[in-house]
Amino acid sequence: MTKSQDEKAFFSLLRAGLWPNHQPDADLFGEQTDWNEIFILSMQQTVTGLVWDGMAKLPSELQPPKAFKLKWYSYVLKIEQGNEQINGSVAEIIPAYQQSGLHPVLLKGAGLAALYPNPLHRCAGDMDIYVGETDYDKANRVAQSIGYKMGSESTYHSHLDRGTMVVENHRKMVAIFSKPLQKEFLRQLSAWYPSGAASVQINGVAIPVPPAQFNVLFVFLHMYKHFIQMGVGLRQLCDWAILLNSTSVSSLELGGCKKGWEYLGLFLVEYLGLDAEKLPYYNPAMRTEMELAKELILKDGNFGFNDVEFHTKRPKSYWAGKLFSMRYQANRWFKVLRIQPSQAMSFLLIYRIQLSIEQIVKDRFGKSKSRVSM
Repeated sequence: MTKSQDEKAFFSLLRAGLWPNHQPDADLFGEQTDWNEIFILSMQQTVTGLVWDGMAKLPSELQPPKAFKLKWYSYVLKIEQGNEQINGSVAEIIPAYQQSGLHPVLLKGAGLAALYPNPLHRCAGDMDIYVGETDYDKANRVAQSIGYKMGSESTYHSHLDRGTMVVENHRKMVAIFSKPLQKEFLRQLSAWYPSGAASVQINGVAIPVPPAQFNVLFVFLHMYKHFIQMGVGLRQLCDWAILLNSTSVSSLELGGCKKGWEYLGLFLVEYLGLDAEKLPYYNPAMRTEMELAKELILKDGNFGFNDVEFHTKRPKSYWAGKLFSMRYQANRWFKVLRIQPSQAMSFLLIYRIQLSIEQIVKDRFGKSKSRVSM
């Protein structure tokens, strides 16, 4: 099969894995199917478990050879084990915070996985917990009291780990380039935090998560910031699609990010199979921007970490590495400029240059805390 045909087959399996009532298109599969290409793409996009679920819906004669399926399933088992470990840690740390008088809210991650048809097949990440500015230091102390070691800090969160488990305590939720939208986001946050959180059940424990409509906005803004900054993969878009499908959203204040919502939202409908009626501001006229965004999404992978060129060709020396990164990011920004000039320029001129200067000062002179937010 050609790369284009393999890509169509991949998305057909992904849609089938996302939605219980969706079946893969059997006409896309046969002897020429490059299963290795599909598997690699699923790994790069951290949707290996979801694509596996879609593949399992194919007739047995159209599925990959048994040996290849066993290899694939070994990765799915690791995803399941990672989720079980994350769920156990969430069910431990959230009550510990609450017993200390904190008001923790789980962001993204296991809270969104609970909405999937098979929660254990969403690739797990870190535990992101919002605690606010006031309780930020106390939350770090509580985490350390149950065995987490303090690591780096940024303007937005701390990074603590215990073995393979990582928790990020967020004093701020997300970076927003638009000042009016940032003000509106904080207004909405103050309307429900700390006492108005929703909840999901994880390992029999009620875990606080953001209310559904606010969560839709937060998940989009977090994903959109990363798309503009360094890239996102399909896992983040699947999270947004699953969340939109699970709730009813009528309207949102999006400010200068509305165009981003429209072309990335169109991607959810066209490639991930979300019902257009579930997407506020559905705009099929954004097809050109959507296709340009799709090119970046498939190239960047999970938060931009799967761009092979960037990670294999970057020089090891400090200044040569910085120059390489600047050239690489400039090339990517020019591509983003083609999609959405205003947001790309806001990010470049107002946000990224400031962070880069502060990071260099920290690295070379040790006089500033890192402000880089993930």
